[in-house]
Amino acid sequence: SLPPAHIVYAPEEIAAGCFLLPAAERVDGSEAASRFHLEKAGKDLIDGFDDELSLAWADAQRVSIISGCAHRGIFNIAKAALLAFPGRKLGTVIGGFHLQDAPEKELLRVSGALAGLEPERLYCSHCTGVRGYAALAAAMPGRVEWLSCGMSVTL
Repeated sequence: SLPPAHIVYAPEEIAAGCFLLPAAERVDGSEAASRFHLEKAGKDLIDGFDDELSLAWADAQRVSIISGCAHRGIFNIAKAALLAFPGRKLGTVIGGFHLQDAPEKELLRVSGALAGLEPERLYCSHCTGVRGYAALAAAMPGRVEWLSCGMSVTL
């Protein structure tokens, strides 16, 4: 049998300097995508990904992030990490950024907002998509890479 569910409501240290971050608040005004659904109490609902977690590594100078698909928005996740660890710079951001099917206007909004947080490096994978990668690379020249299979990244 499975252990009881553990819900993360605030940053929770799971190893020295490594934290689980709860679902990020949607500070950018974005809404849940209507194509993702879940069943709750027999009802078909839009999945707001209220249970989405991210990982953060924090030291005295910076906070780095690993997301899954960033369904709640990579900008929102990065902003939440910076708020959780005040006074630190945004270091490396790694993950799928869920931009694969985003319209051009959304790509420009997300890439511009994320660039405004001045991350040191971005490593994009899977659901970022080629267009998402291109928008991020254009907004942050020289700081964006595709995360390839077998690649090692030092935080």
